[in-house]
Amino acid sequence: MKKTLLIIVLFLSLGCFAQGEANIWYFGQNAGLDFNSGSPVALADGQLVTQEGCATISNASGQLLFYTDGVSVWNKNHQIMPNGTNLFGDSSSTQSAIIIPKPNDPNMYYIFTVTELGRAKGVCYSEVNLSLNGGLGDVTLNKNIQLFTPSTEKITAVKNKNGNEYWVVAHEYGGNNFLAYNVTATGVNSTAVISSVGTSIDSNENFTIGYLKFSPDGTKLISCNGFINVELYDFDATTGIISNPKVILSTPDISNYGVEFSPSGNIAYITYGGYTSNDKLIQFDLTAADIEASAITIYNRYTSLNYLGALQLGPDGKIYGTVLWQDNLFAINNPDVLGAACNFDLNAVLLTNGSSNYFGLPPFITSFFNVGINLNNNCVGEVSSFSLSGNQNTTSANWNFGDGNTSTDISPNHIYATAGTYTVSVAALSGSDTTTKTRDIIISKIPTATQPQNLMVCDSNNDGIYSFDLTTQNTAILNGQNPNLYTVTYYANVANYDNNNSISTPNNYENAIAYQQQTIIAKVSNKENGSCKSTTSFDIDVFEMPKPNLDLPSLSSCDNTSVGTDTDGLIFFDLTLQEMTLLNGQSGTQFSLYYFKDASLTQNITNPTAFQNTNPIETIYVKMVNNDNVNCAVPTSFKIEVLALPLVTKY
Repeated sequence: MKKTLLIIVLFLSLGCFAQGEANIWYFGQNAGLDFNSGSPVALADGQLVTQEGCATISNASGQLLFYTDGVSVWNKNHQIMPNGTNLFGDSSSTQSAIIIPKPNDPNMYYIFTVTELGRAKGVCYSEVNLSLNGGLGDVTLNKNIQLFTPSTEKITAVKNKNGNEYWVVAHEYGGNNFLAYNVTATGVNSTAVISSVGTSIDSNENFTIGYLKFSPDGTKLISCNGFINVELYDFDATTGIISNPKVILSTPDISNYGVEFSPSGNIAYITYGGYTSNDKLIQFDLTAADIEASAITIYNRYTSLNYLGALQLGPDGKIYGTVLWQDNLFAINNPDVLGAACNFDLNAVLLTNGSSNYFGLPPFITSFFNVGINLNNNCVGEVSSFSLSGNQNTTSANWNFGDGNTSTDISPNHIYATAGTYTVSVAALSGSDTTTKTRDIIISKIPTATQPQNLMVCDSNNDGIYSFDLTTQNTAILNGQNPNLYTVTYYANVANYDNNNSISTPNNYENAIAYQQQTIIAKVSNKENGSCKSTTSFDIDVFEMPKPNLDLPSLSSCDNTSVGTDTDGLIFFDLTLQEMTLLNGQSGTQFSLYYFKDASLTQNITNPTAFQNTNPIETIYVKMVNNDNVNCAVPTSFKIEVLALPLVTKY
């Protein structure tokens, strides 16, 4: 279901809201794209011939300023800048360059360069002054200023928490250090914030290969560590500290290369393969409890030599990617949707005039893509909160939520009654400046989570620990809902649920403490949107199994007059005289004993302290039961026997 509306949108500042710095791309063999029309248009005027690394920068209106392969720098007229050669990047470095504007100075930019395969040039920066050479720009004498060496081939950048400075992050070769450099109005701070975290990249120069990317909101970071793994991290845009490493893809001996986040930052895409296996484009749900297990193969390329390469988010909200030596780019048209609905298109953009791909695409400051309509909570029946990014000074706004409802709040809330796809439009007014912003959003159904029966088990070996198969509760918890649409995830306690620390093997889960009741949290989430979820809980408990004596001696007594005569073979027995032997060392307060006349345990002996036999020899059946769980019961038996009195003969 899709509701499409068109509404004219007015904004305080075009430059503040619709950033154009990433609207022009140059890459590969003379290839280029122009996004200023809203869709990518192929360019044929680029001078780059680069296997991998490249970088481009435009102004806020989307007009080209300059571009580079990390070695040479071309101005907007596609001419080499004065002093614009022999930078210390390398066209065969994954991310040989990234361009950072100097805050509060529209003419000054920094080109950060990264050499290939951990070579001695390391990470450097060079300064570009666009006020020189008649406004076309020169590379100044502040050139190839080394920050550290050796380095891997990866570098990325994002705005700081306040949005007025930048963090540039690279990774060393020879250890597990990330180095974050702050770019401020005073220039590049050469003292790095060092985070020693995650995989150590050393011992093999091929491990240096692979992209490093921030999420558009700057809270997450993914590193493709070539031939090792792919790791997800948290990033603090205030301090520059990187933390909480999680391996989301283990790829020993397989090259992982390109990475990109969806606009929301909730989904990631990876390209890997190439040298030793078929190339794949993999999607990961970053909201999943087990991110690695959430992997979905979106595309599998079996053709040899035409490897999948870089991934790059575009200004249109789509992710584009390269196929080696081909004259087209592929696209992920709906990158914020899980599975095949992300709409992969292998031949999305045709390049022109003999230009073609190699491996690379130009990386940008990822904050450039954190603009437009923000949405928090896209679940049916709950409050969806909308806000604007890229402009904090909007004076008025008119929203249309795509379902016939509107709002004039600058940051409105809205509740959708039906699941589906909606086109949300917003109009904000100040002065005469205008721009247009719409966003397709998917509102997903919230599943129900039905509380199942508790799992109460009897312990076979009486150590108090039991291996539970929690997944046997799935059917009861889903209660008729389609398991292909919803996922059940289990958590050992409330704290683990709050920290999204799920039980990794719910089909083989051991309780935490012997003989202690434990409450399990079960979450049912919509596979389309993991944030649409419900929870329930149930208890698991392990109970001591009775271990009665199974080889009881007979309870014998001489005939007496407690019943009838002392010669009739009938007496009253106190069956409880066997209790200590029956309990076999287990607690008499924890376990109860029930006595029966028959093996099927249906004829209860109501007064075992005064039981009258009917035959001189009988079998008494006993059921030993755990008082806390009557299902934990074990039967046994013993014989009772009336012995005849000796016959005394008088002489």
